[in-house]
Amino acid sequence: MKKHLTADVIIDASFLGADGNLTYNRMDRALEITMHGMIFNANHMSGLTLANKIKNAIEKSAIQHDIDWMMINEIRLYCCAGGFGGIFSVANVLASHLEKPVRAYTTRYSPAGTFGGYENKMKCFQPKRKNVMIDGVHKVLYFTSEHIILPTRRALR
Repeated sequence: MKKHLTADVIIDASFLGADGNLTYNRMDRALEITMHGMIFNANHMSGLTLANKIKNAIEKSAIQHDIDWMMINEIRLYCCAGGFGGIFSVANVLASHLEKPVRAYTTRYSPAGTFGGYENKMKCFQPKRKNVMIDGVHKVLYFTSEHIILPTRRALR
């Protein structure tokens, strides 16, 4: 039986959390990542960790789903504040380390059809040369977000 080559492919990515998923959109040739996020933080991961996990997930599913990096034109990051922070954002780090353009939201993300879903604005981050300084600052901002901002926010609720 022939595979239907226009259907979206869902890739196993448990690291994205219970509400997250990793989908390859064959029509748009885009990798779509849905997950929870906060400033400088993507589901309790830095952009560097997320990039490595995405690379591994694509490599593991390459044979099963007939997908490789050359087939992916762009990455769409559907999470809150994925693009917040400009060059230090999760989206910019992903773009640099995965060497693909990344579209992400600088503020809150809501799916279309939900409250606030039509107020979303995406920003495109182009791949740049990997930079140790930017990666270092991103790590510091991630740890600040993960270990100071998130616990404080939880305590104030």
